[in-house]
Amino acid sequence: MKVELENVKPMDIEKRSFEIITEELGDTPLIPGTELVVKRCIHTSADFDYAKNLCFSENAVEKAIQAIKDGACIVTDTQMAKAGINKRALARYGGEVYCFMSDEDVAKIIKTFGEPLEVTMKKFFPDVPVDEAVEIYRSYHRDNFGDLITVFPGMKNLLRQVKERGEKTGLVTSRLAYTTQQGLEKYDLKDYFDVVVTAEDTKKHKPDPEPVNIALAKLDSRPEHSLMLGDTMFDILCAKNAGVTSVLVGWSLALKSGDDFGEDAPDHVIRKAAELLELL
Repeated sequence: MKVELENVKPMDIEKRSFEIITEELGDTPLIPGTELVVKRCIHTSADFDYAKNLCFSENAVEKAIQAIKDGACIVTDTQMAKAGINKRALARYGGEVYCFMSDEDVAKIIKTFGEPLEVTMKKFFPDVPVDEAVEIYRSYHRDNFGDLITVFPGMKNLLRQVKERGEKTGLVTSRLAYTTQQGLEKYDLKDYFDVVVTAEDTKKHKPDPEPVNIALAKLDSRPEHSLMLGDTMFDILCAKNAGVTSVLVGWSLALKSGDDFGEDAPDHVIRKAAELLELL
């Protein structure tokens, strides 16, 4: 069989990709001015859920363009995004692009994601009373948490489909009930969970199995028939300690699917939210 190779320029591939995305979106309503941003996200991830889940503050694109023209710098949380930004164009206005995710101090903080706040404060601020450090952190959260969170693309649709299948669902978090409910109510997610277990509901916390065991008891479910989706090693170990199938999300900041987890490796890794349905 004869195979002919065609040399296609990257810009041509991108152009065709955007054409396909436009065709697939059809009449999907998008906020005027945000269309190129949405399509770029879809082009990068191949996830059309971005068309429904991206949130923009009022006049976000216009304000961002003006900020760049005024010499603003860009801070991103992935090296991939940093690599994709046209630095020459940005430099013309006096701006630069930064990603601090590889910095030692940032890496130390990321490793604490998922652990009880009191434990983290003891580590980072040994000379400050734990209660005082925790209250400073939580006071900031109470005032700002609701404005700083968003739903990861595909998660709301995943929860809807899981419930439509008749599956029982629970949310197990080291977060306090107040901010947990704040997030659930902001994005209308509360009705998707049959049980919610927060830090106040347990004496022991992840990676101890107690939080999961409480959720299983309330759901009247057995560990061998359950799975836990998480984005930190505390989630994975909590699941394993409870005898529950562990699933790591591929978009985790705290863990990378290519890391060497040894015997603590998750049972499964998903790249997109919808992939969880294949494990049920």
